[in-house]
Order: sequence, then structure tokens, then C-alpha cells
Amino acid sequence: MRWTIRKKFTVSFLILFTVAAILFTSFLSNFIEEQALATIENDVLKLQHTTREYLKQFQELHPGETAIFSVHGQPLSRTLSELYGQSVALYTPEGHFITEAVPVDSTLLMSQKKHEPNVDHTSSTELRNAFDNKASYTIAHLDGGSIVRFAYPVYLQDEFYGVVRFTADYTNLFSHNEQLIQHFRFLAIILFFGVFCIALWLTQQIIKPLKTLTEATKRVANRTFNAVRMKPSTDEVGELAKHFTAMQDEINRYVSKIEEEKEKVLQLEKERTRLFQNVTHELKTPLTAISGYAQLIGEEDFDDKLFLQKAAAKIYSESTRLNTMINELLEFSKSQSTIRKPQHFPITPLVKSVVEELQFTSGQEIRFKGVPLYVKGVPEELERVLVNVIGNALKHGQQPVTVTVDQSIVVTNRCEEIPPGILQHLFEPFVHRQHKQSHGLGLFIAKQVTELNGGTLSFTYENQVVSVEIILATTRQHSGES
Repeated sequence: MRWTIRKKFTVSFLILFTVAAILFTSFLSNFIEEQALATIENDVLKLQHTTREYLKQFQELHPGETAIFSVHGQPLSRTLSELYGQSVALYTPEGHFITEAVPVDSTLLMSQKKHEPNVDHTSSTELRNAFDNKASYTIAHLDGGSIVRFAYPVYLQDEFYGVVRFTADYTNLFSHNEQLIQHFRFLAIILFFGVFCIALWLTQQIIKPLKTLTEATKRVANRTFNAVRMKPSTDEVGELAKHFTAMQDEINRYVSKIEEEKEKVLQLEKERTRLFQNVTHELKTPLTAISGYAQLIGEEDFDDKLFLQKAAAKIYSESTRLNTMINELLEFSKSQSTIRKPQHFPITPLVKSVVEELQFTSGQEIRFKGVPLYVKGVPEELERVLVNVIGNALKHGQQPVTVTVDQSIVVTNRCEEIPPGILQHLFEPFVHRQHKQSHGLGLFIAKQVTELNGGTLSFTYENQVVSVEIILATTRQHSGES
């Protein structure tokens, strides 16, 4: 059997209450019994004192009589019985029963009228103690009620006149005490039930959110990160739920990040595989051309000088293209593998410098306008991006090429219609229009390096106008350079 918190609480509370109820009832019963005995002792002491005074006065009214119990026993016992409402029995100094008067209105005392002709070892305790010169009482609980028998020796002027025994009905006292105990027991049961209900409710308030958190942990184990729905609380359980939710969100964030990284790794692996295949294909073309021309001009009977010049030019062209392609790949690989050190620097002078250099080497018109712009990145890498993007516009576009620096860097030019097949795969490697100076890596490398520097590179084409926008992480520094 699984011992849940609820079962542990219920069993513990029942055991605790049972022990507490037994101890409480025992203590209460003892306390009430002690109070009852104190009341009885006080009553018999008062009874002994008043009856002795009465007998002393009665003896003074009958001077010289030494056997007043034997001579005046019946009227004396009736008078005392009427005065105190109790049964009164008189005994001679020798222990012989004289008489007993019983109140006629007390059914219990009438039923317990007891004659003991001679007092001996079989007699009641209070009588034997009285003839041993001791006042004492005994309590008897009967079917019809409870009685107290009290007996004491009577000495008047140091002379022993006999023993008087009183029998009183104490049914009301003991019944009242019993009812009082029952009321306290009933009150204890009600109190227990109320405390139990409150404690059960409090336990439920603790167990319910714990069950919710348990189910939530199971969902987390199954990689299900649903929100934990609990009532707001400022106690320890509420604090636990708050921290659990924070932990769950943190785990969810890390799992999502791992999934993203996993997707990136898979995508990167696919791209590397495709790049390797494309590189193999692109390298095969110039190498095949070089190998073919080399075989032809290497034959023993070859003597065509015109074809030799053409072959040499083709071999040089393909070698140059091959060398440029390899250098681009090496630079791209280096940017991804080396330790990078981004800087905050003004990029407007760098853009202007690249524009002036390309304009000088190409002899084509490039229009430049810009405002100061500070960005975060690696200057050498961003310079290579600018060279690729602006150089791509010079190779494939029409003059003039416009370069603008504002919140971003925008390169704009007109060009011939671009086939849809090229537009859809523009930023993939080795996508080109078979231009003799193109190897299809410019925009691919530019995009990869831009993203490596925390920026984005986008391409738009509309009405034979191409716009390439480079957005980089900017800073709030300003400079007057342009």
C-alpha cells in the first residue's frame, strides 16, 4: 500500500486524537471525582459537627442519663432524619443496633434500609471504623443511584454514648458529574471533527499543488513544457511553484536552443556537403579544360602556333579563375575558423575607400553618397563583403552603380533581366550566368560573412533594377567623417 501524505496525516491525526482524548477524559474524570470527594468530605464534616452539637444539647436537657440512645433512640433518630433528610441509625456502645429512621420520601434510601444487629468483622467499613474511634464514610453506586454512608463515634463529656450512622442520597451529584463528563466528551469530539476538517482542508491545499507539480515534472520528463496552472499563493508551496515554473521555462529555453543549434548543425552539414559537391564540379570544369589543352599542345606532331597561343590564353584564364575561386574559399574558411575580434568603428570611410579602389581598377562609374555610420564588426571581413557586393554589381550590372550609406549600406544598379532560376538561388554557391569572370561565390560568401558579423544581406529586383542592402549592428557614436 502506498503511503500518501493524506494517509499519513489521517492516521497520525487519529492516533494523536485518540491518545489526547483518553488522557483528557482520564484527567477530567479524576478532577471531577476529586471535586465530588471534596464536596462529600465537606458535607460529612459539617454533618458531624452540627449533629454532635445537637446531641450535646440533647444530653444537657436530660442530665444524669447515660443511655440516651437506648432510651430516646427513636425520637432522636427521627428528628435527625427530618433535619438532614438522611437515614439515621443508632448503635449502643457495645455495637447493638437500636433503631433507624428513614425519610419516607426517598425511595432509594427506603430500599437501602439496612439492619446490622451486631457490629463485627462482617459489618460495613464505616461502622467498624466508628467502633475503632474513627469517623469515615463509604460510597456505594447502585442501580437506582449513589449513596454515602457516614458513621462516627459519639463522645459527650469524654463518655462514649455509641455510634450514629447517616445514609445520604448523592445520586444528583454523581449524575451531574457524569453528565458533565459526557458533555466534555461530546465537545471534544466536535472540536476534533472541526480541527480535523480544517487540517484536512489545509492538507488538501498543500497536496493539490504538489500533485500539479508532480504531473508537471512528468510532462517535463516527456519534453512537454506546458504552463503550470495553479492559484497564486505567497506561501512555501507557491514559492516552490514559482521556482518550478522558472526552472521549466529555463529548461524549455535551453531545449529550444539545443534544437535550434541541432537544426543549424544539420543545415550546415547539408550546406557543406552541397558546397563540396559544387566545388568538385566547379573545379572539374577548368581542370578539364586545362588538361585538354595541355594534352593537345603536348603532342609530338603539334606545330599550330595560332592554336598554341589560344590554348595558352585559355589555360591562363582558367588557372586565374581557379586560383581566384580557391582564394575565396580559403578566405571564407579562415573567417569561420579563426578567433574573431569585432570592433566598433566608422564604416563610411571604409565604404568610400572600397568605392574609390574599385572605380580606379575597373574604370567604371560608381556614385557614392553617405553619412557617418558606426557599426560593430570585423573591418577586414566587412571590407571583403563590400568588395564582393560592389564588384558583383560592376560585373553583372550597367553603369552607373550607386552606393549609399545611411542607416544601412545599399548598392543599386540596373541590369539585364535575371532568370527566375537564378533569383531563387541567388545566395547559394556557384550560381551565376556563365560570366567569364564569375565563379558564383561572391554573394554566397558576402551573405555568410555578413551574418557572421551579426548583420543581414538582402537582394531585391524590380523593373530591371537591383538593390542589395547590408544592415549591420550600429552604435550610437557619431563622427563628421564622410
